[in-house]
Amino acid sequence: MKHVRKVRTRRGGMIRSLIRYVFIAGIAAICLFPLLFLFCTSFMSRQDVTTYYHGGVIQLKLFPDMASLSQYYQAFFGDSQFLRALGNSFLIVGAITVGQTAIAFITAFAMEVYPFRGRNILFSVYVILALIPYQVMEAPQAILANQLHMNGTYGAVILPQVFSAFGICLLRMFMRYMPKDTLEAARLDGCGEFDVLLRVALPQSLPMISAVAFLIFLDAWNMVEAPLIFLSEVDKQPLSVRLPAMESLPSIFCYSLVFLLPPVVFFMKCSDHLRNMVSMAMPKS
Repeated sequence: MKHVRKVRTRRGGMIRSLIRYVFIAGIAAICLFPLLFLFCTSFMSRQDVTTYYHGGVIQLKLFPDMASLSQYYQAFFGDSQFLRALGNSFLIVGAITVGQTAIAFITAFAMEVYPFRGRNILFSVYVILALIPYQVMEAPQAILANQLHMNGTYGAVILPQVFSAFGICLLRMFMRYMPKDTLEAARLDGCGEFDVLLRVALPQSLPMISAVAFLIFLDAWNMVEAPLIFLSEVDKQPLSVRLPAMESLPSIFCYSLVFLLPPVVFFMKCSDHLRNMVSMAMPKS
């Protein structure tokens, strides 16, 4: 009887594991299908795209009849508007990511390492600011940009995001786990505060900084409202704004795939750091 019970238990565990794996594989297939769809249709010829997807009735076709690089040739050699919008995206998002991450790291380090009166109250204010939807801040930022004569410039989009409270809140919460003994040891060895920041705190916080930088990058890469408000000139707008206007073009699948690739590559580089960040945020039993 014990042997039969063990066999049944083992069989039940195998069935549960199989069901779990099938469920996870199904969810993964659903999530990855849009990326697979864009990748396959990006190799369709422009004529096939017009035939299957720009007619009155859309005919869902995943694989092209004959692979073609015409969409990629059009995107990178025949469409200056796409390249200009892509360059604007990298310019705006790169400045926001680097600027906000640097300011967030310095601010979070100061708030965590140097005790001062009202520190917790100030951090609570940052948390409240991070929770406010961007739409609430549109009017004040538009008025401020107008007063500073920055309307129509990249600075009107970049500067408010650089000083966002989002990165500060995340880094401050996770810097609490940073060992402070190494900072004191560096001070005893004669390091100044600037050296402590760059040579001790920065290497220890680099995995967390990478994870936060990815979240900042992802938010800025998908940003639509601010460029629409402050950048009236089409030549200055990023790809996140210009992409919907290109949906009638035969190369739209290639455009969409190229727009997706930078966040995907960045995520693959930072996936381990993101998992560590989530595990640190989980309550310890």
